[in-house]
Amino acid sequence: MGYDSMEKIDGALIHHGGGNRNLYVTLYQRESIEDVIAKMNHMAEELECDKIVGKVPEWGIEPFLAKGYQEEAKIPGLFEGTTTGYFLSQFLDPQRKHCEKREQKVIDSVKTIAKASVASSNTYKMSGNFQMRELSAQDSEAVTNLYKAAYLDYPYPSRFAKQVEDGFEKGASYWGIFEEDRLVETARMYIYPDLGHAEISDFASHPNHRGQNLSYYLVEKMISIAREEELNSVCVLARATSYGRNITLSKLGFSCGGTLRNNTLIGSSLESVNVWYQQL
Repeated sequence: MGYDSMEKIDGALIHHGGGNRNLYVTLYQRESIEDVIAKMNHMAEELECDKIVGKVPEWGIEPFLAKGYQEEAKIPGLFEGTTTGYFLSQFLDPQRKHCEKREQKVIDSVKTIAKASVASSNTYKMSGNFQMRELSAQDSEAVTNLYKAAYLDYPYPSRFAKQVEDGFEKGASYWGIFEEDRLVETARMYIYPDLGHAEISDFASHPNHRGQNLSYYLVEKMISIAREEELNSVCVLARATSYGRNITLSKLGFSCGGTLRNNTLIGSSLESVNVWYQQL
C-alpha cells in the first residue's frame, strides 16, 4: 500500500507514511484491543492522517465499530484460516469517504465485469522475451526507477527509494519481470506467518508494457510461494478502476471482498482499491 514505516505496538502491527495519509493496522491480540485503538488514534493525530484502516479478526470488531469504524471489506478465513478478517476504516477527514458518482460507476463496472470473468484452468506461458525472478536489496535502484516511471505524476518521488528500502528491511518479498536486463513489472508480497496469510500490493508496470497482463505471472508465482509457506490465504489490493488488474485476479481464482475508498496515493491522487482474496 505504499508505506514508509512499520512498527509494532501492543498487539498490533502498524504501517504509515508513503504519502497516503493513512494509518494501516493489523490486529493480532485480543487482550489489548482498547489500548490499541486509543494508541492508533493518537498516532493518527500526531501524523496528521486522514484515514485509519484496521485489519481486524472477527472477534475484535465490536470495539472498533463502537468507536465509529466502518466495514469496507471482509475476507473469510483471513486469520489462521478459520477466522474472518474485516477491513474497518475510520474516516478522520469526511472527504476521504466521499466518492464521485462517475468514479463509483466505474468501480461498480470493474467489479461486475471482473467477477464475471471465469477462472481459467489453463496455464498461461510468459513470452520468452521476459524473465521473472525474486528481487533483492541489490535491485532496489531498479525497483525505485520502475515506480518513478510508472507514476510520473507522483508528488513525492524521493519517497520511492525509502519505501523500497523499508520493504526489504522489513522482510517484504518483491518479485519482478525483466525484459533483457530492464525491470518492467513488479509487485510486493508481505507474509504474516503467525496469522497465516499474505498480502500483495504495490504493483508497477513500465508504461511501455501496460496491457500485457504481466502481473498475472507475478501473482501466480506469489500464490505458489504462499502455498509452499503453508499459508491459508492470500489477499491482493488492486486499483479499483483498473479493469485489467481486477479481471486478472478474478481469472486467477480470487474473490472480491470489498473496496477501500480513497485509500492509496496512485500518481497524484488518492484512489480506491479493491480487496481480493483466495483461500489456499
